[in-house]
Amino acid sequence: MEIIALSVVAILTQWVWPIFLFIFGLGAVVFVHELGHFLVAKAVGIKVERFAIGFGPRVCGYRGKETDYSLMLLPLGGYVKMLGQEDFAPLEEDAEPDPRAYSSKSVGARFAVIAAGVTMNVIFAAIMFVIIGMVGMPVPAPVIGATVPGSPANTAEITWLDDSGQPMDARIPGYPADQPRTLQPGDRMKTIDGEGLLISLLGRDITRFRRVLMQAVLSDVTDRYTLVIERTIGDKVLTGRINLGLKMSPSPSGTGSKLPSFGIVPASSIILGRGEGYVPDESDLFRNRDKVVAIDGRKTEHNWEIEKIQRTLGWRPVKVTLERTVDGKTARVDIPSVEPTIRSNKVFYLKDGEILRGKVIDVDDKKKIITLRVTVEGELVPRDVSIDNLTNTHYSETRGLSKELLDVLGMIPRLRVSAVVEGSLAHDAGLEAGDIIVRYGNHTAPTHLKLMELNQRFAANGADITVMRDGKVLSPFKIKPRIHRKTAVIGIVVDADMDHLVVAGVRKNSPAFDLDITSGDVVERINGQDIGSWRDLLAALSKLQGKDVALTMKRGENRSEKTICALSTVIFDESDYTRSVVHEPWAYRRLMDPKVSRGPVAALAWGARETMFFVTTSYATLRSLINRTVSTKELSGPVGIGSMAIQAGRRSMLDFAYFMAIISVSLAVVNFLPFPVVDGGHAMFLIIEKIRGKPLSIRIMNVVQLIGLAMILMVFVFVTWQDISKLWGG
Repeated sequence: MEIIALSVVAILTQWVWPIFLFIFGLGAVVFVHELGHFLVAKAVGIKVERFAIGFGPRVCGYRGKETDYSLMLLPLGGYVKMLGQEDFAPLEEDAEPDPRAYSSKSVGARFAVIAAGVTMNVIFAAIMFVIIGMVGMPVPAPVIGATVPGSPANTAEITWLDDSGQPMDARIPGYPADQPRTLQPGDRMKTIDGEGLLISLLGRDITRFRRVLMQAVLSDVTDRYTLVIERTIGDKVLTGRINLGLKMSPSPSGTGSKLPSFGIVPASSIILGRGEGYVPDESDLFRNRDKVVAIDGRKTEHNWEIEKIQRTLGWRPVKVTLERTVDGKTARVDIPSVEPTIRSNKVFYLKDGEILRGKVIDVDDKKKIITLRVTVEGELVPRDVSIDNLTNTHYSETRGLSKELLDVLGMIPRLRVSAVVEGSLAHDAGLEAGDIIVRYGNHTAPTHLKLMELNQRFAANGADITVMRDGKVLSPFKIKPRIHRKTAVIGIVVDADMDHLVVAGVRKNSPAFDLDITSGDVVERINGQDIGSWRDLLAALSKLQGKDVALTMKRGENRSEKTICALSTVIFDESDYTRSVVHEPWAYRRLMDPKVSRGPVAALAWGARETMFFVTTSYATLRSLINRTVSTKELSGPVGIGSMAIQAGRRSMLDFAYFMAIISVSLAVVNFLPFPVVDGGHAMFLIIEKIRGKPLSIRIMNVVQLIGLAMILMVFVFVTWQDISKLWGG
């Protein structure tokens, strides 16, 4: 009964309530829009025959003296039907004018009626923003978390400034010569300057991360900007200036399209969040909103400090200290033994056996070439490498660079399921977190890259997948991958199976390959010492630099000893491996600036800025769509908007109110475009009438209206289909 009750609560809170909020919020946005038309029409003496929310058959309403106030079946819009105004029905040339008809009023009066709807939407959004400003709402901090390899932000150099804002001379005492001259995690962005609509209308100040993101997305790729940052070092604050260009980069939406980008990644906090939609796992050590305050006894006040600490972790489990709030009370919780996830994602292996250690500084997806910054004779130099010439790396437009998770001397471990997406194919088939994949189709123990390849191969007809759970191999599960954004998926997150020294794959031209180690072999000993996990193997190898390494391998019932003479850093270097105490489905939440509860005057100013921001970015988005720097794949229709509204409703009422204010502004902008059928089209006809001194002929207006209606229906079908494709795998 308790499980049923929890399921009911989950359905109510995750679906019923957010969907109700969306319908109510959409109705409110439509209502204020139509109310604008209605009030101004009444004010100028136009008879309003119907005030309707929704379309289709009338469900209920109230019939007044001359107006029918109606709620229609389909809550996807609304309309005000005025005497003498016909949006969709054919117009007649010889209709006798009525003094209270829309068509009988002056151009100015009719324009006021048409403009009133979008004006009310902007006013409604502004009021919502003012209320939110008074309550206070955290916003993503304009702090740099990382820069994308090969991006302008990754390579541009900082010019340090003195107190007067002038460049500092490196010869003068106090010049921060010990500081990196490139953007670093923790740098706070203060202002952005350059040409463009957003800067001229919104100013230079950066108060949230979205400001920089939108500045890039809505720019031409040839634009250049000046970014001013602050870097805090102890009790000292350095100010720097950096000149940034733009580069077309894969959209974060995963649609496969490209957008102009600086290559700046937002900063994360030290607060944990579990990815939405994953099946709960009782073995999880962490809880939502846990705050990681120490790792291995060292304090972590900022997320960028966590990365520095993790670089120094060995192979052993470490203590993680959390701040956890339960029933309103905050307490410190020590997790004494967290095993860090270990990855070998800093090394690139060529097919001829050459090993490259370097940082990716560029990716040319058309030519399938990555550019690495590698060290040659003590100097950092760029080197182009064909992706097809790499043995541990795969590239796709939707996923970017994908690599094998762990490689030790060319031996690659099996895969362990670390999380399952609720309602996914894997979940329906019966897979669970902790399962170890021992067979997929006719392939034994696929590696990470092999799993992605097999998903694509089995998308047509499906295949059996066999897992080991709690030491027992289960009967095969039938599973058929589905295509999601051009990539076949089954709904699992995988990690390396660190607890079983079973080799899943062997990299060609590696030490393991040369020793004739093959898939299915098990590592039992190293130099005569028993080892029980990949962590044990890594720890032992770290102590054997320059010495011979003897691996005892088991194949079936047979054992053999494989020897590597004089282990060198060329084939094994401890610094090649990264450690992380947090891994999927857990992640650090976005770094937010603390909410500020403003007084009425400050809230009015904040609300006005928010409204101006979204009006400006909406028009700039349309400009970028026309210029084709933003793809139509980035557009969302009713299904996509509904999905985003539901997610906002799940987070909080404040998030939902903010989202609906954005929708109200967007509706105002789109509805006042000079396009037939919408308000902007009517306004365009009125402007033409004012210039000509008479309206266009009824025949021309009918044809234009019908063409406009057909085009709007086509756009509606397109964006709806695109929304469905995004959700279900297009």
